[in-house]
Parts: sequence; structure tokens; C-alpha cells
Amino acid sequence: MEIESHKVYLILNIIISVALASSFIAFFFFTYAKNVEKLIVVKNVKYVINDLLDNIVPLIPKSLKDQIIEQIDQIKLPDMTEADTNVENENNKLLVRSKQLYGKVLIGTIILTLIISYIYKFNIIEIVVSNLILLGGIALTEYLFLNDVIANHISADPNTIKHKVISTLLSDPLPESPKLTTEIPPTQSTSPSPTPPTPPTPPTQSTPPTLPNTSSTSTNLNSLSSRSIPKMPTLQSISSILDS
Repeated sequence: MEIESHKVYLILNIIISVALASSFIAFFFFTYAKNVEKLIVVKNVKYVINDLLDNIVPLIPKSLKDQIIEQIDQIKLPDMTEADTNVENENNKLLVRSKQLYGKVLIGTIILTLIISYIYKFNIIEIVVSNLILLGGIALTEYLFLNDVIANHISADPNTIKHKVISTLLSDPLPESPKLTTEIPPTQSTSPSPTPPTPPTPPTQSTPPTLPNTSSTSTNLNSLSSRSIPKMPTLQSISSILDS
């Protein structure tokens, strides 16, 4: 009987410790840890932005830097009231669900502790005090770990973000800027004006071919006939020459 009661006592302490620790973690998160985590996110974002700007800003010419600053000053932030309201409503719903869940856990643990303590004649005060001491140790550990370790941990890696940006630029190049076209006004043509076509000349009457002058031809023949033609030697003249 004594061994059985000791086991029940250990089991009861474990149940109470788990119930108190889980309820405290939920309470601690919604009251304190969420504010620290918000600061951690802002700190990480600032760290990444400052690291990127330290590497990029020196490469930007001053004229372009001034233009960028002017463009940033002209940016109008959108109204995020509706989005903030939706986030707040969702967080409130989560808080209500957490309260209901851990409230039921605590109530069930208290009822179970009273019943078991009544059956086995356990000292309730001793059980509660020992578990509250354990809860104090858990709370102190959670607080110190959150402020000394988690709050100073840089989870954002600027090199990973740089690699992602460069990979995106290489895989998806920027679109080409539209080419500027200057419209050239039409100038007066300097080519000579076309001359009107000349009307076709009427066909002229063909002249008959000229015949050779017959009178001149006959004159040439007469002149040729009047010329002296040398006479051929006869046989007598040849024989007289031979005799002599």
C-alpha cells in the first residue's frame, strides 16, 4: 500500500508540474514573450537592411542616389488599418482559445489533485509548494534564456539574401527599356519635278530613194572610150625585126 501510494504521489506531481508549466508558458508568451519576439524581428530586419545598404550604397552615383531619395520621399504608405485590425482580431481569438484550453487543464488538474489527495491522504500544501518552486525555476530559466540568448540571436543571414537576389536577377533578367524614337518631320523633296511627257511626233512622210544620175554615168563611159589603147604588134613587124 505504501509503495502504491508513493507511485501515485509521483504521478500526481508529474501531472501538476506539466499542467503548471504549460499554463505558465502560454501566459508568459501572451504577456511578455510576444513583445520581445516583435523586437527580435525588427532587429533582424534592420541588421539585414543595413548590411545590404553598406554594400550597395557606395556603388550608387550621387545623382542617382538623390533621385532614389526623392522617389522614396514621394512614396505614400498604404492604409494598413484594416489589416492591423484583422491581425489583432485573430490574435485575440487565439488568446481566447488558449485561455479556454489551459483553463480547462488547470481546473481538471486541481480537481484530480483534490480527489487523489483525499483518497490517499496526501498533504496538498506540500504538493503545491514543491510544484510552485519548480515552476519558479522554469519561469526564471525561460526569462533569462529569452532575454540573453533569443533576443541577441541573429537568425537572418544577409549572405543568403544576397545570393537569392543575385540568383533571381540572373534567372529573370530585367526587361529591356523601351527604345526612344525621335520622329523626323517630313522635309520637302529636293528631287527635280518630273517633266511632262513629250507628245509623240507625227510620222514624217518617207522620201523615195534617189536613183543614180545616168547622165554622169554616160559621161564617164565616153571619157573612157576616148582614151588611146595601145596596139598589139603584128606578125610582119615581128618578122622584120628578126631579119634585121
